[in-house]
Amino acid sequence: MAKSFLEEHRWDFCKSFLERSDKSAEISRALLFAASGAGVAFAIQQIEAGERSHVITSAIFAAAIGVLYWSWDRQKVKARKRFRLLRDGGIDAYLEYEDEAPSNRMLDWIAFLLLVIAASVEAWLAYVD
Repeated sequence: MAKSFLEEHRWDFCKSFLERSDKSAEISRALLFAASGAGVAFAIQQIEAGERSHVITSAIFAAAIGVLYWSWDRQKVKARKRFRLLRDGGIDAYLEYEDEAPSNRMLDWIAFLLLVIAASVEAWLAYVD
């Protein structure tokens, strides 16, 4: 009984898991974006106060924002492609694409590492000054 129910609703479960995964990624990117934006604002405020050494960290924070935007855009393109594949090619075309779809994980990790590097440099600059 339970196995047939799962088989009947397999596509619904897959769709639900995919939606949860996408939503989780959106939240993670939003948090990284907000932290990077705050970092840029802080670094620029320090630059305006005459602390030119903060130019590097503002550039690193801005790079993190750029990588996050790239990741968001890539996710949007994948969502549109999934829709078109389901609409025009059916479930088989969709599943084939899912196996070869590019992952955003690396871009998200790069953005995170840039954020950590910039925050570490800012902490070091605060310690040195």
